[in-house]
Amino acid sequence: MVKKIDTKIYILSTAATCTMIFIIFFISWYLNVMKANEMREKLLDFQLTIEDSQLEMLYIANYMKGDCSVLESGVKTLSERLVENNRKLSGFDSSTMSKSEYDRLKAEHILIFAKLWLLYLKMKNECNSNISTILYFFSINSDECIQQGYVLDSLYNKYSENLFIFPIDADFDLGIIKILKERYNVTQTPTIIVNEKIKFVGLTPKDKIEPVLFNQTS
Repeated sequence: MVKKIDTKIYILSTAATCTMIFIIFFISWYLNVMKANEMREKLLDFQLTIEDSQLEMLYIANYMKGDCSVLESGVKTLSERLVENNRKLSGFDSSTMSKSEYDRLKAEHILIFAKLWLLYLKMKNECNSNISTILYFFSINSDECIQQGYVLDSLYNKYSENLFIFPIDADFDLGIIKILKERYNVTQTPTIIVNEKIKFVGLTPKDKIEPVLFNQTS
């Protein structure tokens, strides 16, 4: 009789354990599916924003020639959107998408930044705008680059109206990145190019960058 009771308890205990394991597995699977779906929605939203930005870039470049006030307004608005998009991209979890999908998204984003940088150069030349640009070459998972990013964020927060920062993953395989690295002889990160003239190599404090930002004759 005792053995039968023990057997029943064992069977019930095993069944309860299996049920708990199944529930835990199901909840974990469900949460992962929900997370993946949420990430796909964010990714789709980001892709739509990229496409919209490309159209906006095309319009600004071709139909706002000679109208500096409209050009400056359009470039400024697009710049703000790209900065926000860059934050979204850095927050994506690559485990929820394929590497090729993530790399393609990143490449598209870098190309838009590059086009916007060229528009800023055009705006400085044709509209005599008091704009400063920074090319920021960085490496992912570099402590110095992370610290440099905080320095540049601080400068952008202070001079957002007149400062454009183009963040460039120096290790990413893209033609425009190779060209810019060759042009400015970038061999290590972090490296900063201010107004296409002044070069800082290694972790550079704010008090060294700030004085040359708007010194266009340097």
